[in-house]
Amino acid sequence: LSEWYRCVHLAYSCIVAHNCISSCVSIAAAVLLLLISAPAAAAGPPPMTIGMPGCNTTCGNVSVPYPFGMGPKSCYWPGFKLTCNNNGSKPPRLLLGEGSGGVFEVVDISLKNSTMRIVNHGLRPINMSDGSGQWIIGEAETVGPGGVAYLLNPGSNEFILTGCNVQATLLGNGSLASGCASFCPEFGDGISATQIYERGNSKACSNIGCCQSTIQTASASYGVELKQLNYSSVYSNFGSPVNVLIAEVGWFDVDHNLEVVMNLDPGAKKNLSREADQLRVPVILGWALAHNTAVYNTGHSRCPHDAARSICKSTNSNCSVGNTIEEIRGYSCHCQEGYEGNPYLTGGCQDIKECNQKEKHFCFGVCEELSGSFRCRCPNGTHGNYTKPGACIIDSVDTIRGTLVCRLLVR
Repeated sequence: LSEWYRCVHLAYSCIVAHNCISSCVSIAAAVLLLLISAPAAAAGPPPMTIGMPGCNTTCGNVSVPYPFGMGPKSCYWPGFKLTCNNNGSKPPRLLLGEGSGGVFEVVDISLKNSTMRIVNHGLRPINMSDGSGQWIIGEAETVGPGGVAYLLNPGSNEFILTGCNVQATLLGNGSLASGCASFCPEFGDGISATQIYERGNSKACSNIGCCQSTIQTASASYGVELKQLNYSSVYSNFGSPVNVLIAEVGWFDVDHNLEVVMNLDPGAKKNLSREADQLRVPVILGWALAHNTAVYNTGHSRCPHDAARSICKSTNSNCSVGNTIEEIRGYSCHCQEGYEGNPYLTGGCQDIKECNQKEKHFCFGVCEELSGSFRCRCPNGTHGNYTKPGACIIDSVDTIRGTLVCRLLVR
């Protein structure tokens, strides 16, 4: 490609320096046309493998990358078994563990972030019999010495309480993990929960009819305590049900979800009971792989050599202790910069072909692939800023060079 640019530059020098005849102009124009219509880059490499040989890596619309897997034990790392439920589900549902409980459906797995998004079908708030209850992931298999494969990701989820004059406390690992209180002002008869909510200045709850709180501690299970605050004798008039939930941050701020959970239907135009059964409440989990005596993440980012070699199979991968979640026990793998794919498989991290989409990587000149990287420059005969479109401009005219080429072209 550089030779094409060189030819264009020489022809241009000829024209400017010596005002050549029309044949010189025609040749330069033809060369430029060929350059613009140069063939596209060759097709990229075949699709990357995400699972172990002979193992199914899809369930419905969800990809299942190793260390997760379905079927034989050779298809997944201990503790990361999933089940594809084909019993009348269209598309099939991917469930945690053996899937016997069927409570949580897996809808997304991220190797890059070491996270998993699961959903609970239907509004199933924490059962608060006698003022106490428990939230648990479910079939989170215990792996390693005291470790579990999954933990709730605190920064990606929140604690939600709806109702009037109630306080809820979330306990994780024996300590306070979250909590908030929800109040309903004493306006008397005729004031609905909808009107109470609409008095707020934002879509998010502000302790009026509902409240939201960040979660501070990662855990596979939580205890919940609920307390009634008898500040008002008319709270029952508002009809706002008491619900205690854990959900992905932002889910409850969506109007429809908030209306169904809080039973807000002033016109009685909706079947909220039916819509509550159809809700999909998402939760984000963090995960890591256990290996022998994996330790808690205490700020150490490097793995022992045997753990790195056993878990991170790809040559172009790095191993780190734990996860972004401090409490999670085990190790996680990531492809090195300039590579993408599955670091848990041999050859799983493959070189990113930046030049196939060079504009995406801010290269608007000549792109050259390197191992784990790329190089970009302005074409020969031009100079400027190759990170911006049209910013490579033709060099100043070389009079001597242009003269020689022009003479050759017009002979």
